[in-house]
Amino acid sequence: MKITVVGAGMVGTEVCGLLVSMAVAREIVLIDIDRDKARGEIMDFLHTTSFNSTKNIHMTAGDYEDASGSDVVVITAGRSVRKGETRADLASVNIRLISDIVCELKRCCPDAIIINVTNPVDCVTLHSMKRADWNPSRIISTGTLIDTARFMKILGEYLDIDPKNVTGYVLGEHGQESFIPWSICNILGIDVDTYCEINGMKKPDHDEFLEKVKQSGFDIFNLKGNTSHGIAKTVFRIIRAIELNENSAMPVGIYVDRAFGIEDVVISLPVILNKNGVGRIVNYKFNDSELEALKRAEEHIKGMLPQ
Repeated sequence: MKITVVGAGMVGTEVCGLLVSMAVAREIVLIDIDRDKARGEIMDFLHTTSFNSTKNIHMTAGDYEDASGSDVVVITAGRSVRKGETRADLASVNIRLISDIVCELKRCCPDAIIINVTNPVDCVTLHSMKRADWNPSRIISTGTLIDTARFMKILGEYLDIDPKNVTGYVLGEHGQESFIPWSICNILGIDVDTYCEINGMKKPDHDEFLEKVKQSGFDIFNLKGNTSHGIAKTVFRIIRAIELNENSAMPVGIYVDRAFGIEDVVISLPVILNKNGVGRIVNYKFNDSELEALKRAEEHIKGMLPQ
């Protein structure tokens, strides 16, 4: 695979590091407005290649023309939220910036699969897709995949079980209107409440667990000033599903039109990911409260779009 990463900040650089160490890409292009920063990062990575037991990787710090022929483009550029700001405050700045970037990519690598990380990730992805007329099945927001990973870890710790044995999602908006559809969550095939009941455990407070998941990202940000490791690994997981044509189900932000009562929005739902990007949305029988939560997320995302 040829992979381009736009943005040489902490997340973009860590994504490059994962790609190098796991030998996913045959070629990596790193683009940043600070060309020297990108060149320095690439030089630093190249000096580690003698330690790698994997195939050689061609790496370069380039511009959009160098992205030509990319299979996947990861966008991590943009301004991060500042303390005291909301994600909505960030929207007007990053929507304009990322839309410009996607238009450049349309010129240079129109067939690539785009993975957007830049927040507010869902409305940024939606606006960029429309402005650049990008194929909806080939543009993905990282959405609530990172929230889902946090949920699995938090619930796994509560139940004293490996998080990999937790099956469940956080869906909706990556932000305040995310929600957990408990009706489709289970532990080893047993719904969470029943699992707790038959194993002598206290049932989790659903609202409390959702708040813990939402708060965890803010806690990381307040402690270290950013979130980077989790989101970089999230991006890598999506790339791996594309590379291996896995047909894996993941909760990522994708364009939805007339499904589950919502339309014309990028929102997180469980979808099948493969070499073509989004294969299909996985259908579930959500209950009424979950459908209402999905509708609130739709309205919130649309509310942050430029008028």
